[in-house]
Amino acid sequence: MELGTYLPYLVNRVGQRFISDITPVLSEAGVDIQSWRVLIALYQRGAQTVGALSDLTSINFSTLSRVLGRMEKKRSRPPRPRCRRCTLLHRRTNS
Repeated sequence: MELGTYLPYLVNRVGQRFISDITPVLSEAGVDIQSWRVLIALYQRGAQTVGALSDLTSINFSTLSRVLGRMEKKRSRPPRPRCRRCTLLHRRTNS
């Protein structure tokens, strides 16, 4: 099989190209790729548990926890409820 016709390879190439093209734009806005994936998932699917968000974004749980912590510090993540293990995430509107 020729690498240039192998679908998983081509899909990966398209994804990598997209990421390299969008990264400078996101950087100007102060958003990294993983945070962008979280924000897009919340925008498209609404409120999610951390576990569901991990599955949806393909970001492993421990990495996602750090990403969410950074987002919270930047105030792009809503404050946590009393039970830290039961966080339900949703996108925040600027109003």
